[in-house]
Amino acid sequence: MLELSARLLYANIILLGTVPGKVRYTFDEETAELVLGIRYGLGERLDVFAGLPVILQYGGFLDAPIKFFEDLFGAPYPGRAGRPNNLTVFQITGPTGETLERFTPGVGLGDLTLGLKGQLLLQHGPWPAVALRLAVKLPTGGPTYSSGEVDLGGSLLFGWTMGRVGLRFAFDVDVPTASTAIVALPTKVYGALQAGAAIELGAGVALQLQASAHRSPLLVPRLGEPSYYFLVGLTAALSRSLRLEVAGVENIFSPVTGSDITFLLGVRGEL
Repeated sequence: MLELSARLLYANIILLGTVPGKVRYTFDEETAELVLGIRYGLGERLDVFAGLPVILQYGGFLDAPIKFFEDLFGAPYPGRAGRPNNLTVFQITGPTGETLERFTPGVGLGDLTLGLKGQLLLQHGPWPAVALRLAVKLPTGGPTYSSGEVDLGGSLLFGWTMGRVGLRFAFDVDVPTASTAIVALPTKVYGALQAGAAIELGAGVALQLQASAHRSPLLVPRLGEPSYYFLVGLTAALSRSLRLEVAGVENIFSPVTGSDITFLLGVRGEL
């Protein structure tokens, strides 16, 4: 079986900070990341996959609506105070003074991911289905689109299906093999813990709920702190071989790290 996919992640990002002697950064932009994927089944329990992102960095349009709702609910983000809307700023200076920056919109390829996924166990009674995923990320992207180093990763996946409800848990671990390129920020082992539920609503439509905690790959204050997200979305079967997915992802408990808000639109088709 061959599966092709395209997933668009659209995020508003505003991160500001200075750690004397370590890092100085300003990220104030919106990004549209189109991840093109391919997956091929080598058998009933083994798949190989690849994913390549195409990334747009620009000023966007979400700053004004976000400010409106922050003010409406009395929870303004201090980093937005006094800043013009819809800037394109990607600027980071490392501990030895090297600077990587972008002040105009740009488009480029991100880092290529290659991987292998195998199902270890099928669901049996109260025991979940278990799968293992291994991957390598290669530094194929240009400046501001890539970390500039190789990452090795693995995921352990657990799943239960009970009637119309599916429960999923994932433990992800990734190991950078070097400091980030150009600004030479030190890196550390990172990963994520994810828990989700899929609830079949009928007519091929399912409600998707997910909470996740992410450990940063950077070994620097503030940017190295974890981030937390909550996702609400829908998936719909457009045909027997074509599926659509839409979702909104909110950054909760960690406004000074990660993206502010992210929207997802994806399509998957089997050949």
